[in-house]
Amino acid sequence: AAPAAYVAMKNGKHPAMLFGGLCFAVTGLVLYFAKDRVLSRWRVIIPYLFIYGMGRGIWENTNKAVVADLYINDADQATTGFTVISFASGAAGAIGYFLFPYVLRSVAATLIFTLAMFGLMCYLNVTMMEERRLSTTRDTEMATKLH
Repeated sequence: AAPAAYVAMKNGKHPAMLFGGLCFAVTGLVLYFAKDRVLSRWRVIIPYLFIYGMGRGIWENTNKAVVADLYINDADQATTGFTVISFASGAAGAIGYFLFPYVLRSVAATLIFTLAMFGLMCYLNVTMMEERRLSTTRDTEMATKLH
């Protein structure tokens, strides 16, 4: 979490969020393509868990800071946003816990990769919508001042 916080402070949250999403996607790809004998080696599993940990750290910290930024002026919506994150995390964990032991590793890996990419697309969509909203607000304020 500390490296992501440093990146977010220096360059904004956007690069950290993209990096975190890509970390999750990479874990799905590695799980899909690597064989058991490769994944079981220390020199593979430690970097793999490190990459997963970076994604998880960004999810647990930077992601929540983005939600707080989105709803900075509305505490009720911020609470709802945090509730949705907690519910989605719990649901995803429960689904993985009950489903993954019964599916092929390739299926689990495909789900991990696909959901990571879907999460990235959703994040990018939200940031574009927020930028448009802020731009419209600035334009409206500027027009109001001119009249």
